[in-house]
Amino acid sequence: MKNTFKTLFILFLFVCSWGFCAFGAEQIGKTIKVSLSTAFPPQARTTGTSGANVTNARSLWLQADVKFKTKDEKNAARRFLDNPVLDIQIAVYPSKRAGKTEKAVVFSGKIDYITLERDGREHYLKALLPSLLFRKYAYDRQLDRTDFVVKVSYSAGGKVLGTAYGSNKSVQEKEIRNFFNAVPRNAVQAPGTVWGRQGTTWSIIEVNKYEMEKLR
Repeated sequence: MKNTFKTLFILFLFVCSWGFCAFGAEQIGKTIKVSLSTAFPPQARTTGTSGANVTNARSLWLQADVKFKTKDEKNAARRFLDNPVLDIQIAVYPSKRAGKTEKAVVFSGKIDYITLERDGREHYLKALLPSLLFRKYAYDRQLDRTDFVVKVSYSAGGKVLGTAYGSNKSVQEKEIRNFFNAVPRNAVQAPGTVWGRQGTTWSIIEVNKYEMEKLR
């Protein structure tokens, strides 16, 4: 009986050890960070076109920049993790205005990537909320004067490798966690409104910096 228990215990340690090597040792969970900022879409000079680039407050986009570090995997069979996914939620954080609490709006999206190389380096992802989609769901607000909170989860093979929270103001992480764990029932849900770089002018700049997305 003792030998059987000992064998099972060793087997348990081996399975846990393998799982840690395959996923837990990524370091992603410890290093993943997300930040929010506003920006105008990158502009290009063109000829033979009419009209002018618009750079007023209505044309601002919200961008979420995610970064993390992987471990340096020397085993060729585990060097790459295929089909990683970034799930992201960006919410207009409810605040009191004119004596009443504003309604929350939750923008969300899923960005699929081709592969992740576990090379011991920092990796960068970018998610974007277009100005037009922001106005569609929050037309009574100005993007650059709005409080946002964000939650991102990065996963591969059905396992979450890292989760991070952030805001464009000084909202504490605990407060952001509590919000996303219990989103108000009357919150407006806007799925599919947060994009990756593909299909935007961000896709043609800093190409080698960001992880390669799957074409939509």
